[in-house]
Amino acid sequence: MGNLQHHNSMKCCTPICPWWAEWCGPCKMLAPSLDEIAGDLRVQAVVAKVNVDDQPALAARFNIQSIPTLLYFSGGELRDQTVGAVGRKTIVTKLATLQAGVGTTQPS
Repeated sequence: MGNLQHHNSMKCCTPICPWWAEWCGPCKMLAPSLDEIAGDLRVQAVVAKVNVDDQPALAARFNIQSIPTLLYFSGGELRDQTVGAVGRKTIVTKLATLQAGVGTTQPS
């Protein structure tokens, strides 16, 4: 796992940025899936956790309203997001779609 500033500019893989907080129950439920994805897909994807309590200005910049929120990047650009504790399959499917270049529209 890494941080957003380090991985945001990476072009070789798909960064996924989960926004979380220590006190967030759904964030804790999502953490094991993200850890697995980080290990299983380390060549294709980078998981860079961002704690909203430690990075409030960055959270505001990305308009994080609820946590957990996962931001998916491709080619250095924000391409998609999910809000809430989604399953591993949903995350892996979104990453595969981005890597294939399908459905790469910026979230509203």
